[in-house]
Amino acid sequence: MFIVGFEEVSRLSVLFVDQWKDRYLLHVEASVFAVPPTVWLGQFGSPLVTEVMEIGYFSYFVLLIIVGGVLYVGEDYWSFRQVMDATVLGYMMCYLVFILFPTEGPAYTLAAQHHLPIPGGGPFHWAITLIQNHAGVHGNAFPSAHVAGGVVSLIFAWRYTSKLGLALTPLVVLLCLGAVYDRYHYVSDVVVGVAFGAVPSAVVLAAHRRRWLQRWFPAP
Repeated sequence: MFIVGFEEVSRLSVLFVDQWKDRYLLHVEASVFAVPPTVWLGQFGSPLVTEVMEIGYFSYFVLLIIVGGVLYVGEDYWSFRQVMDATVLGYMMCYLVFILFPTEGPAYTLAAQHHLPIPGGGPFHWAITLIQNHAGVHGNAFPSAHVAGGVVSLIFAWRYTSKLGLALTPLVVLLCLGAVYDRYHYVSDVVVGVAFGAVPSAVVLAAHRRRWLQRWFPAP
């Protein structure tokens, strides 16, 4: 559902607004960074660095499966329900911004400044390139839904299985760095993506503490 929704929302870009909004993000980041981060990171590119970053970026596709799977197999159904609810809420928030504030991302807007190609060659780089070539979209850059989804999974991992949270933290950090290194996202996309993962998680946890979820929905 998330994959299909992500792709379909991208087809609505510039439906309600008449142009891309990247210039606003570029203006904000220019006031913070002397050189665009995607351009600056290009000087550190190497096959090893790329592969490490891609491990983090690829982890997005399995983080929810891992965290949700651990909770479900352990029959902690309410915790499983919480991580799924927070994930859905986070993605819905992202989709709304995609439609009202569409952005292309640095791979398009800063293409002329990316003089150095991203070195590749490893299996994770190959896998990410394959996914992006066949399932990548144009227009869903801000905020990073990948980061938002990864942060939700990490928050609930720390809350209910701290050892799992500790193990997954490096992957989510690499996911955030890789999103910029790969030129898919601005730093702004990542920062707001973290917020779009933290806010719905807090909302769902608050609802659970006040037993709103139990009142609205029977226990699984």
